[in-house]
Order: sequence, then C-alpha cells, then structure tokens
Amino acid sequence: GYLCYTRLVTTPFEKFLKKNKITSTAAAKRLHVTRSYIRMLATGVTHPSLQIAKAIQTWSKGAVPMESWL
Repeated sequence: GYLCYTRLVTTPFEKFLKKNKITSTAAAKRLHVTRSYIRMLATGVTHPSLQIAKAIQTWSKGAVPMESWL
C-alpha cells in the first residue's frame, strides 16, 4: 500500500505562496531554481542557501524572513 501522511506544519514560505496565489512554476522562474526545489522549500523538506533565503525575504517584502529557515 501507499504511505500517506498529513503535514501539521505549514512553512512561512508555503503560506506566502498560497496567500499570494503564486505557483511553484512562477516562484521557480522568479528565483531561478527548479519547481521541485520550490516544492521542497515550501514543504520544509530542505532549506535554502543564504543567497536564496535572502532573495525570498526581499521578494516577499519580509513576509518570509531569512530567520524563518532556522
């Protein structure tokens, strides 16, 4: 069978994307990364480099601060 689970935590980045109706494709183009990387960031599977974290903070006008990835 398939292993299915529900995440209890929504990341600040995921909240930002959903609130602003930004697709993973649009986010990937804006940040010059892949869609799968955006999904991994949004779901908390991985954390961004300092450069990407800063770019997200700037793009989100502080809604996703660099510190939120710690």
